Amino acid sequence: MQTNEIIIIVGGGACGLIAAKELLNHGKKVILLEATNRLGGRIHTLYEGNPAIAIEAGAEFIHGKLPVTFGLLKEYKLKVQETGGKMVYANKTNYQDYDQDNWVKLMQKMAELKIDLPLSEFLLTYFPGDRHSGFRKSVEGFANGFDLASPDLASTFSLRDEWSKEDEEQYRMCGGYKKLIDALHNDCASKGCEIHRSEIVKKIQWKKNEVIVLTEKGNVFYGAKALITIPAGVWHSDPNSIRFEPAISATIEAFNKIGFGSVIKIILHFREAFWEKKYKNLGFLITDEFIPTWWTQAPEKNNMVTGWIGTGLAKKLKGKSADELSGIALQSLGSAFEIDINHLKDMLISSYVFNWDDDIFFRGGYSFSMIESPSARQFLREPVADTLFFAGEALYEGIMQGSVEAALWSGLDSSRKIIG
Repeated sequence: MQTNEIIIIVGGGACGLIAAKELLNHGKKVILLEATNRLGGRIHTLYEGNPAIAIEAGAEFIHGKLPVTFGLLKEYKLKVQETGGKMVYANKTNYQDYDQDNWVKLMQKMAELKIDLPLSEFLLTYFPGDRHSGFRKSVEGFANGFDLASPDLASTFSLRDEWSKEDEEQYRMCGGYKKLIDALHNDCASKGCEIHRSEIVKKIQWKKNEVIVLTEKGNVFYGAKALITIPAGVWHSDPNSIRFEPAISATIEAFNKIGFGSVIKIILHFREAFWEKKYKNLGFLITDEFIPTWWTQAPEKNNMVTGWIGTGLAKKLKGKSADELSGIALQSLGSAFEIDINHLKDMLISSYVFNWDDDIFFRGGYSFSMIESPSARQFLREPVADTLFFAGEALYEGIMQGSVEAALWSGLDSSRKIIG
């Protein structure tokens, strides 16, 4: 095979796979290099029991009828289920001011804003003083928890655009998000995609229309162009995780203008759904416990509950073991439901702790917009000498940032640039 026919994709998540699919559909030869021993990236579905229950370590929800995602669902004949259950605010303090009137006022002030500000600065400007302190705290907590966004850095414009679409219906993939990854994988493999797992790319030597990719194992791959889809969190953590020769410093530095949040996800499986005794048909629960956000699998009845720890709290828990984090989760649940922790331990069947910050191949959950992020994305979406291309959910330019839809969109966008 002539190297001028080959496109090398670094990263086998949703972004890399859909890019490979599009390139293959246009007659390109594709080599896909994935650093881990599995495909999917931040989509990672495990299964427990018989019949199997899907345990979503990473991405779980589809936020509305998103065009790229639903196009693939139709193509691959995959099914989704709308989420169910009630949203319950069980807080004593944090969300006492988080009512509809304040939310409407917040969105009005955001809509009137002419110059973008970090969220914390915006809140202090338009909701000043002690009487608004509870409301400011609740909004910052929402941004931190839902968007993984640091309030001191997050763009108010970006949050405004996203939150205005908050009432969209939510879905889960029937059988787990892995069904989509498997379908993309099988599609690419059937069209001749050369896929290598456990290949950690360490160096890319390049000149126009020629790339040489070297991996930690000492393997060498040759191609005409390279598409790099590794998460922005990796570039934040280690700008030299892949060494480029010649260097592309401005490109790597641009990633620092895009925020990237931390997340810990804790999934607890109990013998009974004890939460139903207090909150019938519970979907989401917001508490003022150390772990504030919880959700069930409603409308599914499988006695499983998920705890979600966003950026600020996640950083405070850095270095904690899985057992310690599981213990903190049980304490938070016990306090929220006034149940003795030993009773919860007796009911517990299994627990799963996924700390995405600790994974060297991800270094966090997903991206959020800062003030300079739009210009950084625009810069990063342009190839280097029509040879090095970058993609990933962090480079998405719509309102569904941080989502699988964002990763899929970016993969399509970059592959179409390569196709020309």
